[in-house]
Amino acid sequence: MPSFINRLRVLWALTLLVFLAGQADSRLHLKPMHCHKVEMHGMSHWTLPNKADCAVGIFSCWYVNVSRPVPNFAQPAQSTYFKGDCGTCPANEKSCVTCSEPYCNFKKTKSPRVLYHTDLMNQLSYVWVRRLTPFEYRLRRSREAKGSSADDFPRRPKVRVTVSSDFSSKESRSIAGLGAACQLLPLLLLLADRVACTLYRYLEPWPRCPGFARSEPTHWINGYPTPIANPMSCYSQYRATRKSWGINALGSMIVEVEAEDGTTGVGVTIAGEPGERHRSATGIYMYSCLRHQFAVPLLTAGCYIVENHLSRFIEGEDPRNIEKMWDCMYRATVNYGRKGLTLQAISAVDLALWDLLGRLRGEPVYNLLGGLCRDRLPVYCTTARPDIAQKLGFAGAKVPCPHGPAEGDAGLRRNVAYFADWRRKVGPDFPLMLDCYMALSVPYSLRLAKALEPHGLRWLEEPLHPDDYPGYRRLADSLMASGSTVQLTCGEHEYSRYGFRDLIDGGVTVLQPDITWLGGITEARRVVAMAAARDAVVVPHGSSVYSYHLQMAFPNCPLGEFINLSPEADTVSPYFGNLFLDEPLPERGFVRLAADRPGFGVTLNREDLRRPCEGRVVDSKHQRVPNKMDEELPVVPF
Repeated sequence: MPSFINRLRVLWALTLLVFLAGQADSRLHLKPMHCHKVEMHGMSHWTLPNKADCAVGIFSCWYVNVSRPVPNFAQPAQSTYFKGDCGTCPANEKSCVTCSEPYCNFKKTKSPRVLYHTDLMNQLSYVWVRRLTPFEYRLRRSREAKGSSADDFPRRPKVRVTVSSDFSSKESRSIAGLGAACQLLPLLLLLADRVACTLYRYLEPWPRCPGFARSEPTHWINGYPTPIANPMSCYSQYRATRKSWGINALGSMIVEVEAEDGTTGVGVTIAGEPGERHRSATGIYMYSCLRHQFAVPLLTAGCYIVENHLSRFIEGEDPRNIEKMWDCMYRATVNYGRKGLTLQAISAVDLALWDLLGRLRGEPVYNLLGGLCRDRLPVYCTTARPDIAQKLGFAGAKVPCPHGPAEGDAGLRRNVAYFADWRRKVGPDFPLMLDCYMALSVPYSLRLAKALEPHGLRWLEEPLHPDDYPGYRRLADSLMASGSTVQLTCGEHEYSRYGFRDLIDGGVTVLQPDITWLGGITEARRVVAMAAARDAVVVPHGSSVYSYHLQMAFPNCPLGEFINLSPEADTVSPYFGNLFLDEPLPERGFVRLAADRPGFGVTLNREDLRRPCEGRVVDSKHQRVPNKMDEELPVVPF
């Protein structure tokens, strides 16, 4: 299918060249034009300053204007007529009694419409037209009332295409017909391209990116057929699916760091743009991994941060100085970072550095962290089918909470019935957890935990807003005071050790950091150490191979999470799709890591990679100098 799309692109390009050549043969010439931009109906339009510019070309940045005023448009109903250039034309007439020129006619429509010209001798076969907005009409009338002309309108330099012809009638009709065909064919090919890409989206078995960026509308993790409660569930229009409010707005970003000997390390996070994967060739690389290969990528914020800010603390540095590099990145971005996209970018760089260091030393990352505490890691499954997870041998299963507080007591009863049904199917001994995804309130969480405790609820995950630390404290105290056996877990959307310190102080006993978000392995080590001091356990969210190496090295990380991202939750599929060629998968509920695979032990799939934002080579050379240790006099730094 990709080769078919490429052939389609080539055919489209050749047809476009034929079209342009045909226009040039008809004595196409360019001349500057002035117009200004207006936003209308969610689209960008350019206001044309006079009536002769009413014909808009195929592309929004070009305007097709014939050598004479355009007569005889196919007149739509309810047209609006404007005065001629002479300024004396009555508004309700179709032609000016003074200058005898026709008026411009625009249909009242929300999108451009194809109209056919009746005179094919000297004109194009069809044109795009649109009406003036009410604002433009009032502005024009007010300017004319003050004695100003249309030329006084705000302007922006642009280009228009003027087509003229002095051929005979028969030749002109042939040329016009050929021009119409040449202009219409690119549109048909563009439509075919979109259809082919749509088919490609559904036919491709697994795209090269993890999570929501590769899930279809009917994917269980999008809320189909069972809805998933989320922070936007309080609005009915965003309640049905999570993609409706943009959970997949950001895709996966890949950072690759290269040593002087050519060894590379790879880190992954969420800070990319949905649509395409990208590749670079040298230095510190930033890729944006997403779904299709036909979209034109834009500059992503995560890419810009890595290439233009964080790279200065990495290039020229000793790869063993990971603590120093992390601290420099965090301190330098504290004015606009601390959480969210910035920490995700730092996480990807940090993971790439750990992967690089492991490959340089020829050892797995878990050996760099202190060696193995266990030879295999038990994992539970986040899924829409706990019965299948049980058959596949997982240690337990976690299901999403379907309904939030906005659906009232009826939604609460449906939540209880949903969980009780799965408990009946998997039996009394199989651990079941509930993921609430920041959708609940403290009172609702207490009621839900009390109602589900008789059905064997093991833990209630992330019920509150991640910044509601007092709320988590109240919820934890209430559960403890009532003697509830339900545990409170959270941390998936928390960043850095400072946020996890507040959660630990708030009584949370199961922490769930995402290693690709909170700051990478470097910051995760600190969180694990803080949790150990409070007898809290760390069960990282997702993260696949990046969390597996951390958990193999620390005793208070006893359980891993495997998010089943197959559309029907019925097969064990790689968390990162086919982003990696050899991502380790759980077998009968356990994950094992090979001792002979250095770094994180995975190989990046480099097919169709491109670098969307590339730092300058001159900047890279200058950044290598400050990263050498300075010789300073000893001081007391406190």
